[in-house]
Amino acid sequence: MCDFSQHAIKKNTSHLQFGMHTLNQLSPHQSATILQVKAGPDLLRRMAALGIRPGRRVEVIRLAPMGGPLQIRIGHTDLMIRREDAARIDIDMESLS
Repeated sequence: MCDFSQHAIKKNTSHLQFGMHTLNQLSPHQSATILQVKAGPDLLRRMAALGIRPGRRVEVIRLAPMGGPLQIRIGHTDLMIRREDAARIDIDMESLS
């Protein structure tokens, strides 16, 4: 019999072992570099038009309460994005500041 709870724990934390983090994991006033945006073509195009693309520096300004959106800053532009969209954005924690 397979223990699915053990498998789920390993699967959910595997990104932490390799340094893979997503934008929704940052706290206010932390910034990092975008590595990759994992989204379908339409959302990917929309995010790129807003400046959310690999190599760009992104800072979390604040988090809305009750699971609401994140206010982020890319360059001189502030944006509000849904947490589920922020979870699709891989960031480089090595460049965390």
